[in-house]
Amino acid sequence: MTTLDGDSSLPGAHLFSWPEGFSRIPNSEWTRAPIDDAGENYDRAGRDGWRRSFDPIVSQALAVLETNDVLLDFSCGTGPVTECLLSSEDRPIGVLNVDPSAKLLRVAVEKFRGDDRAAFRLLEWLSQDERLELLTEVVDGCVLERVKVLASTNSVHLYQNPYATFKSWFDALRPGSIVLIASGNIRNTQSPPDSWILGDMVIKIGDIVANLVKREPAFTRYRRVLENAPKMSKHRQFRDSIFPPPRMLESYLENLAKSGFEVLHTFEQTTSVPLNDFAKGVSTYHEGVLSWIGGSEKVESISPTESAVQDRLFFIRYALETLFPGSEAIPFTWTYITCRR
Repeated sequence: MTTLDGDSSLPGAHLFSWPEGFSRIPNSEWTRAPIDDAGENYDRAGRDGWRRSFDPIVSQALAVLETNDVLLDFSCGTGPVTECLLSSEDRPIGVLNVDPSAKLLRVAVEKFRGDDRAAFRLLEWLSQDERLELLTEVVDGCVLERVKVLASTNSVHLYQNPYATFKSWFDALRPGSIVLIASGNIRNTQSPPDSWILGDMVIKIGDIVANLVKREPAFTRYRRVLENAPKMSKHRQFRDSIFPPPRMLESYLENLAKSGFEVLHTFEQTTSVPLNDFAKGVSTYHEGVLSWIGGSEKVESISPTESAVQDRLFFIRYALETLFPGSEAIPFTWTYITCRR
């Protein structure tokens, strides 16, 4: 993992300051916990290929942000947007990283601990209310007043209730703020016919692996669960909780408008993602892709053996090379939405 400390060669970086009394790194247990391997693997996966999808978001944000403005990165993960913004930008702007995963956010804290422009907040799950904390519950009002841009990259398709999430943004942001959304899992009729989105790819990988298990004697040990329809239904439900089936672009636009935002424009961009990078990224979530290979503690209280995990990684690579024989890259389409509060 690369630690990105403040760069003294960027003079504007030292002119930014958070409001008095605001602690950019909370004094919470999760900020001091050991860094989880899964968080580091997520950060490394697809570093070159996936990061190019952030370029339109960063470009739009820089066109809007002014001195002492803040970009709020919602569902920030390990902080790739912060990395893109602050690694070379010398203007005094801040980035507030917000995420519900302590494991991922912990990696972001470590990467940007030395850059005073980066701050962090965890959205905790309120079990009594069956919801995540709201922005207004975890971010000081004096900071929200300075948020000029809210970015959501490659995460909006994970929101179980998009309208509720969008409404929470609307309630937290000041009038005139800009919302920038990007996702590689939105069904967009404007996408090139030969391009892919994440949800379709995960389903296709599962289909190829199922056919391989059915015909190859070497994998007969996995056929019993494959032939058990009720059990496979549970595994598909688990997969869909990790990789939700894609929604149409129009549904996002309707929910954004319903929550109060003005949709300014949408566009799409198809990028060639190196097959190796995509394989690494998907392999990080091998359980979500192929939980029926070897079992899953979350589905049937069975933990996969190390051999089964290795089979999953082999199957993912095999499926991708079957889909794209001789190819080093996969054409993926990201959809971008720009809104105004």
